[in-house]
Amino acid sequence: MTAPRADLAHYAKLIESALAAAPPAFDPQAETNETIQVERGVVFPARLTGTPIGTVEPWIAPLLTASSHDLNSCAIVDQQGHRRPAYRGLLVYAAPQALSLTPDAPPQWQADLRPWVEAIASDLAQFAPPANPNASLPAASGAVATAAAWNALALHVAQSVYHHDAWSRLAAGAFNQFARRQLPDGQFLIASSFDNPETHWYHELVILHAVASYAVQTGDATPLAATARNAAFHQAETQPDHATHQPWGLPAFLLDPATHPLADQLLHSATALPGAGGPAVSGI
Repeated sequence: MTAPRADLAHYAKLIESALAAAPPAFDPQAETNETIQVERGVVFPARLTGTPIGTVEPWIAPLLTASSHDLNSCAIVDQQGHRRPAYRGLLVYAAPQALSLTPDAPPQWQADLRPWVEAIASDLAQFAPPANPNASLPAASGAVATAAAWNALALHVAQSVYHHDAWSRLAAGAFNQFARRQLPDGQFLIASSFDNPETHWYHELVILHAVASYAVQTGDATPLAATARNAAFHQAETQPDHATHQPWGLPAFLLDPATHPLADQLLHSATALPGAGGPAVSGI
């Protein structure tokens, strides 16, 4: 069942209010010569809420000036210093989104961001799920799967900026893999007794967020159905707020009134509890 438009407008206002209460900003708390913070992706919500280009330009600058060495050696961390494989794709996803909202951006921005997109395209092309095309993805490889999901979403968005059709096909192929390998109960990853449940749930939520975002942006029925199945799995079987204080999976839970309690739970955690974004909700 699809959520009524009025319900979605209600949640949009909640998110807008949260961003207004803690306007998007960037604080380089954990950066070194070898790291870039994923919170630099706050350029996307900043431009979405009208922050001037002159304010956000310093936040995106390290991505615009990175050398080929930086692309290969620089780790993407959050402000607490945590490294998560999905962060590179999340950061690269935010950059072209911000670019699309900034028609007056210097032309060099687009050229300078392209090597980052090419790097995640190369990473996604090397994503190697089980040889059996219908075999489920193991939970032990969940971190790698989250990176693939967010790299794919970033490529989908980048295609609209760079008009490189091969990236769009690569992204679509990855999301179709997630849908095809999904378990009957909705899980994207098959867990064993050796897998930590909360780590497994976290990876499921990170993948779900990317799949749901792609499904909504493209209207593709296959990932949209996969989104509904995974959201129902979380509603019946997991406790997302035990896995993370970040609102991973939120767009999926907004799509169906039956899963709105999980959306409420995640929004509460993101706005009231410390997470990677600190005590206040982080735009990224």
